[in-house]
Amino acid sequence: MRSRYWRKAEVRITEWDKQLTSLGELLDYLVSHGADFRRWKSLSASSKRIEPLFVLILRLNLESAPSLERITFKKHVSENAPNMNLAYPYTINRGPAWENSDANIISNHYCISRTALPNLRCVDFGFVPCDFMFDRPSPLLTGLTHLNLEIDRDTVWIALSMRPFFSANSQLETLSLSSKACTASNRDMLVESKDPPIELLQLPSLSINATGPRHLNWVLSLLQMIDAPGLESFTLGLDNSWNYNHGLLAYIATGSTPAQRRRHNWHSDTEPVPTRIGPIYPALHSFDISKVEASYEALEGMLLPLSTVACLSIGHYDDHLRVLSSSRNMLPNLVALQITDKCNTSAVARCLYRRRELGIPVKDIIPRFTGHRRAKLCHYRWWFENEATIFNKCDDLLDLDLTDDENICERTGSSSTALQNTANVSILQSLVG
Repeated sequence: MRSRYWRKAEVRITEWDKQLTSLGELLDYLVSHGADFRRWKSLSASSKRIEPLFVLILRLNLESAPSLERITFKKHVSENAPNMNLAYPYTINRGPAWENSDANIISNHYCISRTALPNLRCVDFGFVPCDFMFDRPSPLLTGLTHLNLEIDRDTVWIALSMRPFFSANSQLETLSLSSKACTASNRDMLVESKDPPIELLQLPSLSINATGPRHLNWVLSLLQMIDAPGLESFTLGLDNSWNYNHGLLAYIATGSTPAQRRRHNWHSDTEPVPTRIGPIYPALHSFDISKVEASYEALEGMLLPLSTVACLSIGHYDDHLRVLSSSRNMLPNLVALQITDKCNTSAVARCLYRRRELGIPVKDIIPRFTGHRRAKLCHYRWWFENEATIFNKCDDLLDLDLTDDENICERTGSSSTALQNTANVSILQSLVG
């Protein structure tokens, strides 16, 4: 096995009851065969539990991975599966006696070290506990430029505890946050922070998706916490709460909610004047509202001030098309419209004809296929080049992308393309047992 020529290693651990012990053995095996931590460029792990992430972080901090640029960790849980508690010995404890404990996952031992991983810039975490990510004395990650985070908000949640994390990652260039909550709770009442917003001046792309009955205050608190004046692309997804979206959509258009404006009018002497008047993203170019269900009035109030938007993605809701053809001032610079295969084609045609009559024609129509139609057309890869890849949920997975080792090739005089481009090395049951 010519491990020094490895470019990528994909490892599947198929027996969960042996996964934690096998993971350490597997890492030792890779190191002993030349695929040591210093060569890793990207690391992807998929598991049914969260504990393997803790093992990886401790090992990365110990061994050092100076070439590592990207980490992906996905915890896959069935929608009907019960909440899983942390396995022994892992715990969450904020007592002084636990500050330096290897078992306490919010201790500094589990902060990813900038010294050990100086080039880490991209992180993709799926269903990692909120406590572990945010509610800790020191930020888990610092200096990121790309973050994709799926949050299970049925765990303990404190929205304002996200501030230290984003303050430590103010260089973000892409940010995608997704939250899923299954139950309603009074504890999610919005608490407005008096702290100034965190400036993410280099952020051109933001995506926020939230499902469940208690997402509105979470999304609003995020938008109020993050100041991204240079934002160019914004994706917003809200699930089945269109009767309550008005305040959130109004904030996007004006920088304040109706409730805030009412308080200011009633208490003009004591209530501070909103610092931002007008759209919160004045440079917005591309806006995706395909997963936003709202009333006609709320949509019109949000879109009317967004005169800079040139590309809009809409869903199959009738009010999306009705609003677009409502007046000459509705998105006057719109040149491209992305529609789903569920849109009523007659309604689309009426909207386009009406906008042409108003002197604000749409030049490009971009179809977005979903469900079975997407499956039938999957061989047309160019349709989907801007859409997210579906993560493989079949097995627990460790996937390594190694850096080139040109010096070794020169010393050995090898020019074997087959060896240098070996794409996948799979280590299966022999490493698990």
